Amino acid sequence: MSIPSVLVETLVPSSEEFQKKYEIIKDELLEVLITGYGKKAYPKSLHDFRIRNEEQYLFLLREVESERILGCSYVRRDGKRGATAVLPEMSGNGFGRLLVQESLKKVECQYGEISINNEKQLNLLKTCGFRGVHEIGKVYQLLGELRPLILSWRIVNGSINYIRKSRDNPNIVHRFVLMSSLGSDDL
Repeated sequence: MSIPSVLVETLVPSSEEFQKKYEIIKDELLEVLITGYGKKAYPKSLHDFRIRNEEQYLFLLREVESERILGCSYVRRDGKRGATAVLPEMSGNGFGRLLVQESLKKVECQYGEISINNEKQLNLLKTCGFRGVHEIGKVYQLLGELRPLILSWRIVNGSINYIRKSRDNPNIVHRFVLMSSLGSDDL
């Protein structure tokens, strides 16, 4: 399969264009997120809620010829990364990196909770200049209202790894590393 020509389209949160366009592309976009993440995917309803209600910039990777969505990424105005996904058949072409790099042009200071078992996402962010946050105070600051859900933390390879309860289901725990686009001192 040849690599298609692509472009990245940016939708700005709270704009009229954002709302109109999101309604048109919502089903295709959410399917890309679910397909791209596979078994690790959060439900479509969670992504939809975040995109609609949390002031997200939306970055769409489109095939130029067909305008089909091949990948997407979303980032809150405050820099909290939501998700980045590319259709499996497009994986390995640098499209995930392209989406992250485009998002950094709009929101320079970004951070995201990444599962410590998600090597693919950790490596993607590292290739885009992200580093693990190494100060627990900075983790607490960035997580804000989620801070009380942290059960434990430790330093692994110079970064804080932590276990926290799910906000939505306290019976579920996640193991994360917090990655930032700039050093934790810069956020």
